[in-house]
Parts: sequence; C-alpha cells; structure tokens
Amino acid sequence: MKRAKKTTWKKKVEGPDFTVTPRLQEAFVRFLEYHPAKRFSVNLRSWLLEFLMYDGSPEAEYLKDLVVDLDGFFELLEVVQEEWKGDRFNPASVRD
Repeated sequence: MKRAKKTTWKKKVEGPDFTVTPRLQEAFVRFLEYHPAKRFSVNLRSWLLEFLMYDGSPEAEYLKDLVVDLDGFFELLEVVQEEWKGDRFNPASVRD
C-alpha cells in the first residue's frame, strides 16, 4: 500500500514595501533642507546623553529599544552626511 503524499501549503509572507516614492523622497529632501544631517545628529546625540545623565533612568525598558532605533537612525544620518558631504543644502544658499 502506497502512502499518499502530504501536501503542505506555505503562506506567502509579504514584507513591507520599501519603495521610495516621489512623495517620500520630496519629504526626506525637504526635511534635510531645513535640518542639516550633521547638526541634527550632533544635537540629538547631545540631547540623548544629557537626558540619560540627568533625567532618564537607565533601567527603563523602553530605553533599550530606543537606543537600538536611534543607533540605526544615526547610521542613516552618517550616510546622508557622507553622500551629500554634509552641506548639500546650505540654508544661506536657499532663497525664496
């Protein structure tokens, strides 16, 4: 007697769509026009360290995830600085 083959169904799992749409690109560029990556990165790091030193509790559960998320964000800002040499959008050169 032959055994019947067992059919297994695999559910197709779709991940998030990371397509950079023109709208998203425009929002990203607009943000960097008014918030230079280097300045934003330095200020955010300073704020985070000051918060942790004076106000934050290092034992807070959410801080572990926040530090990991911010680390990824800082990596993104570093790539922007390298790609755009940190001064692609000089506010002094932007005129209405």
